[in-house]
Amino acid sequence: MATTREYSLHNMPDLRELFYAVTGMQGTSVAFHEKKQGFYQHISYGRFREEVEALGTALGARLPGEARILIIGKNSYHMALALFAAACGAGLPVPVDETVDSAELSVIIREAGITAVLYDPAVADKIKRRRIPVKISMADFPALIEEGRAAVQAGDESFCRRAIAPDAPAAIFYTAGTTGRAKGVQLSHRNILATLRALHAAEGIGAQDIFLSHLPLSHAYECVLGLLFPFYCGASVAFAEGIGTLMRNMREIHPTAMVTIPYFAERIYDKFWQLTKERGTETGVRRAIAVSDPVRPLSARQSLKERLLREARLPFGGALRTLFVVGDFLPAAVCKGLRQIGMFAAQGYGITECAGLAAINTPECYRDGSVGRPLEGLTFDLYNQQPDGCGEIRIKGDGVMLGYDRDDTRTNEALRGGWYYTGDLGRMDEDGFLYVIGRKQNGIECADGTLVSPEALELLIRQNPLVGEVVVAGVPNAAHTGYEPAALILPDTACAAELFGIDFRPDEIEAAIGEWLGELNATLAPSAAITLFALRETPLPRNAAGRVLRAEVAAELAAAK
Repeated sequence: MATTREYSLHNMPDLRELFYAVTGMQGTSVAFHEKKQGFYQHISYGRFREEVEALGTALGARLPGEARILIIGKNSYHMALALFAAACGAGLPVPVDETVDSAELSVIIREAGITAVLYDPAVADKIKRRRIPVKISMADFPALIEEGRAAVQAGDESFCRRAIAPDAPAAIFYTAGTTGRAKGVQLSHRNILATLRALHAAEGIGAQDIFLSHLPLSHAYECVLGLLFPFYCGASVAFAEGIGTLMRNMREIHPTAMVTIPYFAERIYDKFWQLTKERGTETGVRRAIAVSDPVRPLSARQSLKERLLREARLPFGGALRTLFVVGDFLPAAVCKGLRQIGMFAAQGYGITECAGLAAINTPECYRDGSVGRPLEGLTFDLYNQQPDGCGEIRIKGDGVMLGYDRDDTRTNEALRGGWYYTGDLGRMDEDGFLYVIGRKQNGIECADGTLVSPEALELLIRQNPLVGEVVVAGVPNAAHTGYEPAALILPDTACAAELFGIDFRPDEIEAAIGEWLGELNATLAPSAAITLFALRETPLPRNAAGRVLRAEVAAELAAAK
């Protein structure tokens, strides 16, 4: 058996030491809730400790040295076992969502140099023809755990004794839009632990909390904020069955917290008022809000809201207190509205390169419309700041990534002089709250959480000979739940003259391009469809280096909508 040790959460050097520290302290407390045969079953920290150690021991005997392990599947207890077993000693985990398409999966396998895969049986078809040396189905985990348990009982300490350096890679997370341009972010044990410590100090999460996990664990912000953070706090994690069952799962598990994106946070808020109006209780609910809003301190106000709004909050489990909102912008009005019904929207600056999170609003210190203040241990700066106060956000501190996996060019571009240059534009107010203005790396983040590449759409649009120049940018959709791709086009007048005659009319070009875009949209994913286009008579705005000023294009398209 592994040696019994005494632990403190302070100054943990790596995730394995954290794993033994937390499981040693929490023992019989519930770590996970997973739906089986129609009911949520509970798994203790003690069981989790034993099974991770056993699985890690068995995997260590099967996997090649320095294994790079693709972990693919839906959010589940087996997924958590795989992630912890790998990160704590069995290899380097590379988590991927079960919905990944074949082309994107091929890029990840190639770029990451995958040598082993742990996969959910549901995605076996995506794996069976791949040339990966070791393939292990999660259906085999029970047998592997038994094998590993026997080895540990016989004195095998290979898992718990394997050396781990704090600055060694702990995981590789692939950012959205990896097809053709794979970008794997290497996060060290030190990076992840820095985020966990800062969150623990700021957000007031404790062992009594239950997180409902519904975003893919392949995303750094869900893995770090929605799995590792509650684990760090001794809280428990329940796995949602899917987006369609989210409300039902809330009623079943009564979560107090969840990591989500603005789209779902707004849906929760809208659903609250829809149900309230259907029940004819709107007047009473608004009266309860008016009575409870002025109450101080925060803990007393929250308790009063939970009591006065008990019936109205029951469709969401009745206990939901904190929504960690990342990935996009949540309108200030929705932040305030959620707070009024007893749900604090902890809007944050979710960023993979900073171990999932770089800044956040806290219940004691928030500003609606911002992404909060930098996490403790991170320093923010606005590079090349303009007269209006905006500049490129750059960050340094223990939470900043090691670099992009096997990509020195990108790493050297992003990490310079001790700073991580995010590529995002933002400003900070006099109190240190950060406001993100630009979109991450030009990507268009849609309401469903997908990231659309404008460059890829531009290449497709330019195939039409009537298009001289084109820039694609994101404009807010009608519901203000995300962005939609829109195109600003400078027509090729020479081509137009050939097609329509020298006296062609602008509406002829507009009609022809519009018809062609309609045909193109039919071949694209719904989130990538061009919802708006505008024609321009003068050249596109560019800087001195000849690069298109995308912010100006986005503003022009938004005004044309």
